[in-house]
Amino acid sequence: MHVPPIGGAAVGVMVDLECPSCGLKGQDLLRYSGFSGLEYAPAWCAACGKCVSTHVEGGWKVDRAKLYRCPHCSGEVTIFDMENPVCPMCGAVMSVSYTSLWD
Repeated sequence: MHVPPIGGAAVGVMVDLECPSCGLKGQDLLRYSGFSGLEYAPAWCAACGKCVSTHVEGGWKVDRAKLYRCPHCSGEVTIFDMENPVCPMCGAVMSVSYTSLWD
């Protein structure tokens, strides 16, 4: 599936990340950029020990203190480089599969 670049136009994808080395999985992670300025990205929460979708940019009504935070524990997260996502557990390059796309 060809996936257009995120940014500029309203587009979203759901992605799955999987590490071929240690088996870490992140499923149904939101990667989204919208007309209203809302943006989400796949990230790693060290406190929860799992992959999450985090809010990275907000529209005019978003509490800026909640950006780059885990939606579960509010801890700081590390955004995955989606060109070359590296497993936070073992350092191997993770495989990316796109499960859905919308615009």
